[in-house]
Amino acid sequence: MSYNSNGMAKGGNPDGGGESPFVISELILKFMRGGLSVEEECWLQMWRESSPRNEELFGRCVANSADEKFIESYLADIDYMPYYRECCRLIDEECGNATGMVHDRATGMGTRIGAIWSRRTWRVAAAIMIPLVASALFLLSGGGDLFKGLNLFNGDGLLSSADGITPGSSNAVLVLAGGERVVLGKEGKNLAMNLVNKPENIVIENDTIKYSKTPQREREYNTVIVPRGGEFVIELSDGTKVWLNAESELRYPVSFADGERGVYLTGEAYFEVKRNEQHPFTVTTGDHRVTVLGTEFCVRAYKDEARILTTLESGIVSINSGMESVKLNPGQQSSVEGSAIKVESVDTEIFTAWRDKKYIFREVTLGEMLNTLSRWYNMEVRFENEEFKNYRFTGELMKYSDIREFLIRLESLEKVSFRIDGRQVNVTGYVR
Repeated sequence: MSYNSNGMAKGGNPDGGGESPFVISELILKFMRGGLSVEEECWLQMWRESSPRNEELFGRCVANSADEKFIESYLADIDYMPYYRECCRLIDEECGNATGMVHDRATGMGTRIGAIWSRRTWRVAAAIMIPLVASALFLLSGGGDLFKGLNLFNGDGLLSSADGITPGSSNAVLVLAGGERVVLGKEGKNLAMNLVNKPENIVIENDTIKYSKTPQREREYNTVIVPRGGEFVIELSDGTKVWLNAESELRYPVSFADGERGVYLTGEAYFEVKRNEQHPFTVTTGDHRVTVLGTEFCVRAYKDEARILTTLESGIVSINSGMESVKLNPGQQSSVEGSAIKVESVDTEIFTAWRDKKYIFREVTLGEMLNTLSRWYNMEVRFENEEFKNYRFTGELMKYSDIREFLIRLESLEKVSFRIDGRQVNVTGYVR
């Protein structure tokens, strides 16, 4: 292999023209490992002698392992510091064998990569790699999988941005009985305190709205609407707690009167129902109704999904849909499609982990997986081929993690590739 004066490897690309990019960082890393050929050593020496800055960078990388202050000052000058930090997050996770593996159903193989080198050496690689890959993605020959799928560049050779895709947060809109609306959560700050007609039994906190029991002559209903990229917690007047997931809506009485306790749900919610044997608690979604005395369960009833899922963690619930009715025991899940009810035993954590800040996927289609994540990350997903939606994967990710890291792991299974454009994720055939 031969190199030009910029440290780029000469040689035709697959189309037969131009120079294929090969950054000087590989030569420096090979030097640190003691694997340079005579020709490579000559090209590295030429690069070092071509600029005092090059020699300084080389010396600091080799002698001082590119200490933090040097990296920051060097990269900050050319506006690459954000991408270095992104690389470091990936490096720390992979080299530390962090959680968040994804698996391919066909092979049973995970994407966890052993630490060929130390975490510090990888950081050195990132520091000297990023500024020099002005036209292509760096793939290290001895361990390129660590950077594979990083997708730093778009079709125009510019660094692609996923700044628009971030995890959701506490965010909702409260609609009072009289129609007054106010933003809740982090977005609302203290606006909720200025409600003109706020019922006296409401206490509003950053991520929770609490109701206390109070006598009422007329039953009034409030509604909490959680948008895409949001979540919120409600404590009802009977002490029942409800965790609302993204793109969900709950309508409920401001205070439960004597008799049945009933709420109306669209979307997904986890219920921790205060036990009251005299007054059953019901969750209604269209023609589907869940009736309980006191228990913990999750209901998933999105309008754009054909099935309504009820997953029971403790207690007993009754499911009614049309003319059919069944009872669930802990560890069981009902699936209602039309008026037909199917019951099976499941690992409940898979369906309730979102409440505990984690998403767990087991043998689900890519379409289902990305549909779930799109609600939380408030992103749009487009598939180049509808067939890609049917690929099945197993994986986990923490709810507040960077979606790019998860997509990188999925891509490393060599089934599909992902391109991020603003808030849109494009799914295409795998590109090596």
